Amino acid sequence: MIAGTEEGDILKERQHLFEVVVAFLEYSKFAGLEIERRWLHLCRLPQKYARLLPTRSLAPSLRQHREAIQANQAFLNAVVQGVDEIAPVDGMVALAMEQLAQHAAAAPREVLTSRANISKIHATLHSCLREWSQDGIAERTACFDVIIDALTEFLPVTSANRHKQKVLVPGAGLGRLPLEIVHRGYACQGNEFSYFMLLTSNFLLNHVEEAGMFDLHPFVDQSCNIKKTGDNVREIKVPDVCPAKLLWREGYREGDEVGGVGAQENGKLTEGGEGREGGEHGQHHPSSSSSPSPWQPDFSMTAGEFVEVYANQKECWDAVVTCFFLDTAPIVLEYIEAIHRLLRPGGVWINFGPLLYHWARGDRAGGGGEGDERFAKSVELNWEDMRHVMVGAGGEGVRDDGWEFEIAKEEFREGVTYAADGRSMMRTVYDCLFFVAIKKVRGEEAGKNEVMAKG
Repeated sequence: MIAGTEEGDILKERQHLFEVVVAFLEYSKFAGLEIERRWLHLCRLPQKYARLLPTRSLAPSLRQHREAIQANQAFLNAVVQGVDEIAPVDGMVALAMEQLAQHAAAAPREVLTSRANISKIHATLHSCLREWSQDGIAERTACFDVIIDALTEFLPVTSANRHKQKVLVPGAGLGRLPLEIVHRGYACQGNEFSYFMLLTSNFLLNHVEEAGMFDLHPFVDQSCNIKKTGDNVREIKVPDVCPAKLLWREGYREGDEVGGVGAQENGKLTEGGEGREGGEHGQHHPSSSSSPSPWQPDFSMTAGEFVEVYANQKECWDAVVTCFFLDTAPIVLEYIEAIHRLLRPGGVWINFGPLLYHWARGDRAGGGGEGDERFAKSVELNWEDMRHVMVGAGGEGVRDDGWEFEIAKEEFREGVTYAADGRSMMRTVYDCLFFVAIKKVRGEEAGKNEVMAKG
């Protein structure tokens, strides 16, 4: 029975990955059908209204949208070629292309990709702007810089500990924050559960050789809240930096050449409500040097649900960084427990983000949860209650359960956006919770640390 369950999980894993690959490859079709819808509705306007519009609202605009979609598709095609590096399943891209061709012949105006996966493709393109373009600098400054400043303040890098202090970044997205942390002289591992993000981060971190290699149009899917013609089809260059060259500069500081960016995958992936088993392997960026003994950054990525992937680790991280991540938990106490267990005594937890609990309200007003059990168990704590749990009842002593932190910094950062269109007439703006929490040292551990310090 157990073996059958494991086999079933593997099949689910592969099926989900196949659906993600299909979504990447089918982007231009479902995006094109949406543009066609807009065009047809515009053409159906009564003549007395249509003649009032400027000519640029018609054919030129349609051409711009089509060109933008094709540019996005070229990028997504390149990204999906690395699927065998994420999961060792041969021929998946060819199989997906074959199935798409057969479906197009049988039902040319229907798409295989679900609405949920269409939304995730759009979100992936928006995240490319946030993490890997010049247009995303303001958002990265508002949160990444704040996090890194706190990291260097509470866990300073010296010549003796450079690249030795270990930082974990769950919810790593497209990998820019872990990359910047490595660039500052830390060892870092990112963790991500979404195949959409994993495929794209794998490509950007391991296969991009120059800055600005791709032209993207991340908001071509938008048709509302547009100020000016062309705003939603404007071009951005991705990436704004070449990861290998950024790390080359860090390696040069060490006096060695850079061998590449490491990546690995392990754990059980549970994105979209499906349990998916992953393997473990290494991936490396094309070397920026032909040196036979290059400097290798301690930089990796794991795939899977955070709590499950790190279930067997204890007190092995110097810092945990959570950026727009805490509210992805159905029960945030599970994350707090895991982070406390993972940190060494005296370790640092840096958090930045809102409390927009992702699994709240999913089973109301007609559903939306698609049967995912996480909607049925979501607990949405406010910051006051969460803080009470972290510091311990009464704030005195260390509880027997050991979940206790000292809050070293605590504030709300106003006016923060996430993957927002800066030219849109509508944006979601957050007052983000920023804190630095130190894992308290128990009496016995404090004694050991004191002895070590004297030694």
